[in-house]
Amino acid sequence: PQTSNWRSISQPIDLHFPRELEPTAKSSFEWMTKNSEEIILKFFLDYPGSKGAIILNSVASVYRLAAVLKPLFAKHNLKVLVNTGLTGETERSQSLTEADLIIGTSTIDVGVDFKINFLIFEAADAGNFIQRFGRLGRHPDFLPHPYRAYALIPNFIVSRLFGEGSSLNDGEEIDRVAFTQAIRDNWLFINDFAKYPQRWGSVQSFYIWNELRGDWMKTKYPDAADRFKADAQNALGFQMKHKHGQTYQYIKEKKHQIIDEARSFRGSSQLDCAIYDASNPNEPERERFKTYSLSGLVSNFEFETIEKALFLSMAKKAGLPTNRFEEKLCYLQVNNFREVRENWYFYYAGDDLSAIRRMGEVQILSGLEIEGTDLSTQLRKAVYEKGLVCYVSDRDRAYIRTKLGLPMQFQAYGLSDRTDDKSPPYTIAFGQSALMLEALIHYWKPKDDIPLIF
Repeated sequence: PQTSNWRSISQPIDLHFPRELEPTAKSSFEWMTKNSEEIILKFFLDYPGSKGAIILNSVASVYRLAAVLKPLFAKHNLKVLVNTGLTGETERSQSLTEADLIIGTSTIDVGVDFKINFLIFEAADAGNFIQRFGRLGRHPDFLPHPYRAYALIPNFIVSRLFGEGSSLNDGEEIDRVAFTQAIRDNWLFINDFAKYPQRWGSVQSFYIWNELRGDWMKTKYPDAADRFKADAQNALGFQMKHKHGQTYQYIKEKKHQIIDEARSFRGSSQLDCAIYDASNPNEPERERFKTYSLSGLVSNFEFETIEKALFLSMAKKAGLPTNRFEEKLCYLQVNNFREVRENWYFYYAGDDLSAIRRMGEVQILSGLEIEGTDLSTQLRKAVYEKGLVCYVSDRDRAYIRTKLGLPMQFQAYGLSDRTDDKSPPYTIAFGQSALMLEALIHYWKPKDDIPLIF
C-alpha cells in the first residue's frame, strides 16, 4: 500500500525496562528517586520543551515522589504538578496545561489526550500496561526530540518478556501490534468476570421486564415485555422466573441494598467519606471539599475526624451545595500523606464468622472493625454500625487475587477474627466487588469442608 495515504497514530518510542525491580511499590519508588537527576531531569534538560507524565498505582507514592521532584525541577524553571483522585479542579486543569511533568494515578488515564514525549509508568496487568503505554507518542509535536518510556514492572515479568522463546529482544525494533501481543502473552491473566452478567446483571433485566409489564407500558407497547424477556434470557443465559424468586427473596428478607447494588451502573460508595483536604495549602477553599474511599484514606493519608454539622457548615460557607456530602460514612480532615503505606485489615468479633465464611453468599453485615492502625472512636463506630453489602471468602486475599486474576482496583481486603493478626486468613469484598467475587467462586467448597463418614 502507498504509505503516503496513511496517518501515523504513534511515533517511534524508545522503551526501557529496568530489570532489577521487585514486585513492590517501594522498589519502583526507590528506582525513581535514585534516577531523579540522571534519567528524569536529564531528559528535560537535554530536550528543552519536552512534556512528560509519571503514572503510578499508589496515591501516596505520587505525593512522595512529587516532594522529591518539585524542588529539583524548580531549580531549572520546570514545573511538576500532581493529578490524583484528591486533586481539585483548578490544579487538575493546571496539571494538563502548565506542567512540564505530571505525576498521577489512573485518574489521568481516562479522557485525556496527552501531548507528551516522556513517560514513566507502573502497571498491574497487561491491560493496564497497554493503556498507560498508549498515552505516549500520539502527537508528532516534539519531533525531532525522542519519545522515551520507562516501564516499572516486576523483574519476573521482564524475564518472561525477554526470556528464551520470547518475541522481544533487547535493542531490536518491534511493531505495536506484535509488542501488544507479547505483553498479553507473558503477563498473568486478568479475570473478565464472564459469569457476572448472568448472575447479577440479570437483576436489572428483571426490573426492566417488570416495568414493561405495567398497565401503561402494556397498553402502549403490548409486545415489549415478552420480546425483552426472550432477548434478555437468550443474551444472559438465565430464566426470568428464577430471577423473580431470587429478587423477591431479598425483598422479603429486607436486603434491598443487595438489589440496589446489582442495579447500580458503577456500584454504590458504601465506604466513601466526606473530606476536607488540608494537605495542599495552595488549593482553592471550595475545592478542598471532596469524597474519597475510606480504604484509600486509611492506607495512604493522615487525617482526623470532623463533626458532620461542622463539615456541612464549612462546605456551605465555601459556597457549595451540601447534598452530596449528607449521607457519607464519616467526615474527615486530611492533613498529610503517609510516608509508609499502612498495613491494616478488617476484624469481625461476631461468633458467627465461621458460618458466614462458609455460607458463600452476598450478605449485609454490620459489626466490622478496622485493625492495624489507630483510628478515632467516632470513625470506628461509624464502620461498626454500618450495614455493608459484602461477600466473605475463607481464602486469604493473596490467594484470591492470584487464583482469580483480580484487577488492581478490585475492592478485596483482609479479614480476621483476631485483633493481632499480621496475616488475615480470610477475604472480604464490598459492594459491586462483592457481587463480582460471588459470581466467580460461589461454587467453591469451604476450605475446611471435611466430609463425614458414617
